[in-house]
Amino acid sequence: MLRRESTAESTSSSSEVNFDDLDDSQVLSYLEDGDDASGSTPGKSGRSVEFRLDFSSRINPAPLSGTTPRGSFVSSANGSSSRRSSVSSSAGGATHAQSRGSVNGNGRISRSPSMRSPALPFRKRLSRRPSEPPHSPYDNSGQTTPRRASSVRPDSPRSQHETASIASAVSSRPPSPPPSPPMAVGPSLVVLPVSQPQSHPQRVSATSSPSSSQASAAQLAAERAAAAESVVRLEASQSENELLRNELETANHQIAELERQLRAAEVANESLAAQVINVKDHYEERLHESAAAFSQEQAELRRSHEQELREHETRTLQETAMMQQEIESLTTMQRDAQTQNKRLLQALDDQTAQNEQLQKQYRSLQVDLKLSQDELRQQKKQREDQSALETRCQELEATATHWEERCQSLSEQVHQLLHEQDEARATEAAAQHDAEHKYALRTARYERFALQVQLLHTALRSLAAETRTLLETEHKKTQQTLLRVQQQACELAIQQNDKAMTLVARQNRIIQLETQLKNERQSVQQLDTALNRVTRTLERKEALFKTKYHEQKEFLDITVAVRNGLSNELQHKKHQVATLEQRVGELTRSYEKTERRARHLHQQLTLLQQLHTRETTDKSTRRSQVKARSLREEDDVDAAPDVEWREFLALTMAFESERSHEELQSVHATTFN
Repeated sequence: MLRRESTAESTSSSSEVNFDDLDDSQVLSYLEDGDDASGSTPGKSGRSVEFRLDFSSRINPAPLSGTTPRGSFVSSANGSSSRRSSVSSSAGGATHAQSRGSVNGNGRISRSPSMRSPALPFRKRLSRRPSEPPHSPYDNSGQTTPRRASSVRPDSPRSQHETASIASAVSSRPPSPPPSPPMAVGPSLVVLPVSQPQSHPQRVSATSSPSSSQASAAQLAAERAAAAESVVRLEASQSENELLRNELETANHQIAELERQLRAAEVANESLAAQVINVKDHYEERLHESAAAFSQEQAELRRSHEQELREHETRTLQETAMMQQEIESLTTMQRDAQTQNKRLLQALDDQTAQNEQLQKQYRSLQVDLKLSQDELRQQKKQREDQSALETRCQELEATATHWEERCQSLSEQVHQLLHEQDEARATEAAAQHDAEHKYALRTARYERFALQVQLLHTALRSLAAETRTLLETEHKKTQQTLLRVQQQACELAIQQNDKAMTLVARQNRIIQLETQLKNERQSVQQLDTALNRVTRTLERKEALFKTKYHEQKEFLDITVAVRNGLSNELQHKKHQVATLEQRVGELTRSYEKTERRARHLHQQLTLLQQLHTRETTDKSTRRSQVKARSLREEDDVDAAPDVEWREFLALTMAFESERSHEELQSVHATTFN
């Protein structure tokens, strides 16, 4: 059903147009609505009527016959006299009786109230004209030469030749007219004579001006320009889609490069962990060796060098504290490395999630491509008569197949990347499990070592207590011996007879004691030299260990800096991927907009085609009816010409031409807005 709606509503609902239920009764009812509107506002002209349609699903398609509507006009013009007599007055005024009134037996029309108001001023104006017949202001060459309407008879050879030329020009037009720019309709109006003598009945100048052919050529040019513009927009959207896919490929390559760098960092971390384990084992071995040497030296110097033993104890305690600090620093470094590994794994998981999102977007793009292919196929079926657009559709299908192949290759690459990621995760899990097991073993070793150190401390304390007790007992013994010696000296002094023998014995005893003292001093010197040698070796080893420790620390700092750089690069790549995803979303939205615009343009093209066919059929039926009336009036020579009826017919045809012009203008505005 045709209603009066705004142009904005018609454009908004143009995406749901169905042209399968448009029939002639609906078009005539729309014409009645237009006449009612013009009758309600008599002050306004016919050009103020707006073209407002309700694009419902009940619109029937236009009847597409094998011949053009103007061909029927030619066939009716070249008909026989029997055909002329068969046309009745009711058939001649059928379309006007539906929308404007009914015709009585005398050929007069009884006007409805909706059509009286606009016809009265024109009727008064035409009644004041002279009695000479009107003429069309344009000839076939486009120049303003006056010509009498009586000289152009429908059955004359000249009129037949003109109508045949018009029909051939119309049949040579392409079959798909899109929206056309506004064109002048004034010269194409059919003008009927106002008054004629009794001997010459009414004749219709049914020849159309060349301006109509020029307007049709302008329509064709505008239609082709609109089609070319839609094709250019579609190609631009496809080029943007291609750029987007190239950016997606570069992002995938960058992700693969980041994964390779991550693997290299993990290998370096594993090598660093192995080096740390070797250093710890070396430190443990050295610690055991130093503890054994220290225990041996302490057993040798237990009785004579208690102070040196205490100094050795303090040194060993300091060394053990330093070693424990180094071990703690190494454990903290290992924990930092593990946390960094966890962060890298989390970043890898985020990257895989982003890859999955990209895959989902890629699948949605594939679905959109399939939908666009289906739409292109439908357009190809609908436009079988348009050879130029068929070539464009074939090119689009070729590009779509190319993109499908590219999409398949991309999906294979994504599957390979996912498989590699799964393998990397499995290797990382195994390495992490081994590291945890080794860490548990090391902790057990450290605990055992701590227990051994505590046991050594307790043993040393017990030995020190024993040495103290032994020294005290020896001191007491020496005191007792000295007392005995004093008693013996007293006895020797008392016994002067045995004085010489006792002096010799004492001298021998002194010599023995001196030799023993020298031997003890030599042993003490030897022990001092050995002790100095051991301390020097320990200092050298400590310096070597410190240098190695500093080297390992520098290496760890370098690896930490490299990992930080890799993490920064990974964040930068994530940001780039996010921007690429935003770009993908924008391009998909623009592509959908262009597709929607193309569908709207196609629907508007079909609408204009059907409107054009209906207008041509209406014009041909009107002309055939006018010819039938003229032939009927020629047969009925005795009947007086109805001047008012001719005036009203001329006015209605002018009004119809004006309204068709306004409809074309409104359709053109809606399509290009």
